[in-house]
Amino acid sequence: MDIYGIGPAIRGAANIYLNQARGTGRTSVLIDCVASGDTVIFARAEEANRVRRLCREKGKDIRIVVCRADARGAVYDLARLTQGRVYFDHGWIEQFYISALDDAAAFVSEAQAKLARPYPSDPARPVPARYLDDDK
Repeated sequence: MDIYGIGPAIRGAANIYLNQARGTGRTSVLIDCVASGDTVIFARAEEANRVRRLCREKGKDIRIVVCRADARGAVYDLARLTQGRVYFDHGWIEQFYISALDDAAAFVSEAQAKLARPYPSDPARPVPARYLDDDK
């Protein structure tokens, strides 16, 4: 448990940014950057098909790959499917960062639970780290 609220604050800030970034032209930037033969990785098939259609309207034939953003190891497994330059759709990147923040929060909680040891006299209290005055 993040007793300071740092994780939830960062997650909240990320959500505010992501909501504010809607409709700012990120998809247009992607379409302008890609060239025929490039690969774009998406988190959602619907968005992949929409971007592919928009690219075709501009005469660009791209390869699309749909991959979950929380399956980080799978991204490297995509090497056999990619060609040209590789781009990540903004939706994939958003999901990747949110997943990383969630993983960090889960790690803190899990580590606290696994590392906690009760005092012999009070099983409900966790063992503290070495106090600064332990050297006395």
